[in-house]
Amino acid sequence: MGSADLKRVLILTSDMGYGHRSAANAVEAALHNRYPGQVSTEIVNAFDHRSVPSWMKESPGTYDRVVREYPELVQRGYGAVNRSLPTTVFEMGLAAVLGEAVADVVTSMAPHVVVVTNPFFLAPLKTSYARGGSRVPVVTTVTDMGDVLAMWFNDVSTYTLVPTQRVHDLAVEHDLSSASVRMTGIPVNPALADDTRSKAEVRSSLQLDPDRPTVLVVGSKRVNNLLTAVAVLNHSNLPVQLIVAAGGDDETFAALQAMDWHLPVRLFNFADDMPSLMRAADVLVGKSGGLIVNETLAAGLPMLLIDVIEGQESGNASFVTEHGAGEVVKEPLRFLETAYHWLGGDQHVLRERAENARKAGRPRAAYDAADLAWGLATEGEG
Repeated sequence: MGSADLKRVLILTSDMGYGHRSAANAVEAALHNRYPGQVSTEIVNAFDHRSVPSWMKESPGTYDRVVREYPELVQRGYGAVNRSLPTTVFEMGLAAVLGEAVADVVTSMAPHVVVVTNPFFLAPLKTSYARGGSRVPVVTTVTDMGDVLAMWFNDVSTYTLVPTQRVHDLAVEHDLSSASVRMTGIPVNPALADDTRSKAEVRSSLQLDPDRPTVLVVGSKRVNNLLTAVAVLNHSNLPVQLIVAAGGDDETFAALQAMDWHLPVRLFNFADDMPSLMRAADVLVGKSGGLIVNETLAAGLPMLLIDVIEGQESGNASFVTEHGAGEVVKEPLRFLETAYHWLGGDQHVLRERAENARKAGRPRAAYDAADLAWGLATEGEG
């Protein structure tokens, strides 16, 4: 197939947190896995466009710091924006600020379908179409699990893909047709669905004991309680081995290297193959960010959540606990008690939690999104 025959897919995303970009990467990988040699993809952060004011360009880079340092302010702003009139006003502002960027990207690439993983691009797309711009079908993947911004639910989207029944119902309440709302889950790395190796095989490839229960700890200095949780496990005398990934944070990695280890451990500063680490593990310790929660459930792993950003991540934590796939254990003593409850004795609780995680996880969400996008891109052919 020549380049002129490829189906072009534009994926609009941002770097406000890890979830939007991760979902974009997952859908792109799924498209190429499913339709090799038939599709051309481009992931674009329209905030980087020359027309966007500098103060908007800085927003993605400061997102994590703001939500951590000013959580009450963020939550008040979130609640205010999520009301009907403020949402409309905010969308008008987004159309004004991002309109030229979005229209230019769509015009220059001339895609057959647009995939959106950040709601800020939907109002600008709708405005561009209303002004006579190229009207390309849109697939939107909602990357939040709990109380989500109303601006996710825009009828410019041919399909709106949602992670939970709660978000599905919210979409319908915001006047999207039930036929256009699909409950697929949040797209995660397709490797989580494709890897068929046993835990023993993966552990051996990582130079770990293939038969020893394994705890995966994921985080960086962005994760409160991380080093404390690692220290608790290290001194617990539980019959486990550890994999600890520091998220590319040199300071945290140095602190891990300096520890006097009493349990077998593999340390990673930055893990470039997280699906394999998850495949090797029996339980994950980390924060309740949307990305890590969805990847962990997709891997069928139960979670010990040691950090929850209230409001922003509360819905993720609630989803995990309500489905019996994990517990919130911020305090060291509570963490230790739960770790013993899960990992000591015959580990029947751990097996129950893992089964619940498998039931709640959607490892093929990226393929579902890819198939819907492909269907729109090829609509009318044949």
